[in-house]
Amino acid sequence: MTKIQMYLAIFLTMLPTLVTASSPIPSLTRDNVAKPNKNDLKVVQYLVRYGHLDDKPDARSLILSQKRKPHMPSRDKTKHNVFHPYTDDDITNGIKSLQNSFGLKVSGELNEETIKLMKAPRCGFFDKARGNSFSNPFQMTVHHRNRRYTIKFQLSNGQTATYKWRKKTITWNIFIYYKYLSKNVQDETLEKAFKLWEYSSPLIFTKTSSRIPDIKIQFAPTVHGDRFNFDGKNGVLAHAFPPGTYSGLAGDIHFDAAEGWNKDHDLLSVALHEIGHSLGLAHSSIFSSVMYGTYRKKTELHWDDRDGVDALYGACKTKVDAAIYLPGDVYLLRKDMIWKVDEFDMHNSFDDGFPKKIKDEFVPAIPNDLDAALVWSDYLVYFLKGTRSWGYDRFRKLVKFDRAIAYDWPKIPNSPDASLCYVDDQITWFFKGNLCWKVNDWDLKVFSGYPKNINEVWPGVPDNIDAAYYSSWSKETYFFKDTVYWVVDNKKSKQKPFKAYSGGQINKKWKGVCSEKY
Repeated sequence: MTKIQMYLAIFLTMLPTLVTASSPIPSLTRDNVAKPNKNDLKVVQYLVRYGHLDDKPDARSLILSQKRKPHMPSRDKTKHNVFHPYTDDDITNGIKSLQNSFGLKVSGELNEETIKLMKAPRCGFFDKARGNSFSNPFQMTVHHRNRRYTIKFQLSNGQTATYKWRKKTITWNIFIYYKYLSKNVQDETLEKAFKLWEYSSPLIFTKTSSRIPDIKIQFAPTVHGDRFNFDGKNGVLAHAFPPGTYSGLAGDIHFDAAEGWNKDHDLLSVALHEIGHSLGLAHSSIFSSVMYGTYRKKTELHWDDRDGVDALYGACKTKVDAAIYLPGDVYLLRKDMIWKVDEFDMHNSFDDGFPKKIKDEFVPAIPNDLDAALVWSDYLVYFLKGTRSWGYDRFRKLVKFDRAIAYDWPKIPNSPDASLCYVDDQITWFFKGNLCWKVNDWDLKVFSGYPKNINEVWPGVPDNIDAAYYSSWSKETYFFKDTVYWVVDNKKSKQKPFKAYSGGQINKKWKGVCSEKY
């Protein structure tokens, strides 16, 4: 056998270990870099695999063939003992690219922080790639913009487009389950992960029993038919395919079946990350982000993740059925859901588990699809629907009464559009159609001359509003209709009429309330 035939045989034998992005690079993910040597073959393989080194001609075969050579002539030792075709400058720039992608201090040196990063369990999706390379078989481009990452591809006319779903309702199903966890645990975990993305985007995710869902999920063996082989425990944990990238795989998620799920690695954390890729997000450089490339337990989306999905799919729009104000917090209700917005930063309280089901925040006796709600005292909240009202004691967490609206407010119509209470003034307002009612809380009687036309008392407020509340902190009254709100500055409008001004889109002020889609 000639030397050329021998090298060709070696190349063909080893080719599956580095075929495009399918090649697992196990060395740096399982503690095999003993010294900080940036010319180490395994360092170069890692940088190539995740898109931080540009392709060189025949780089793949050179790396493989050099790896198998038992020794090099002493006179060429300095030049060739690195076993790869990259210069020191190439590798330094590759390390800088890696450090920049992960938000590390950019030095170009293989320091302890960088080695620790390269050894960490991670996602198999590349960090950075352009054009046609063996780390990037789909010719995607990772686009870094304002601290968040999206994935683009080139159209035939030379322009670029973004990988994303072109519809709002996305279906998913688990095709192959992990054998060491119950199916119920896996279903519930994936359901929670999809819901967390749903609550922060205009999208809706639905589990289906169909064999052709939009997102197919499996716990896969090392070789599982997609050219992206896994590498055993504690290496690449999972990978996913952005929408539109590959026929038959677009949006799909594969978890490594060799991992100890919920023992060594939290399934929810990894599922959240991979779903981000399925939506079209790439890796983020923000350490606390779910979309950071290496593994860390994260069970809630970070603002960077929400900004990323906003950049892809647009900001969520907000519609409100009823609103409740408690000092410091605003509760916005829609269908069977409730959001809690911190009045001081005006963001939904994701950390407190919101949004929630109305029945989970209160009690199952409180109905969905409410007409109106109001806080009548420090402890008593009224919920109104149809002909009924429910008085809820928020301190004791129980319904004190369930009775006809006419029992408490005889002159108020059933199914009011909205209501609000000025607790300090002991005045309650009800709205329906183009009319408003003003009620004295002392005797629950409607003031003389009411009902009146809304525009007569509250000029600028539209008819048929959806909800309203008064903030005792800002001294402002807010009205909601469709996806728009109006505000009355009560500090300036102490006398009637209470002139209202359009505030614009609800989602611009009450952030993170993705309710319009329901």
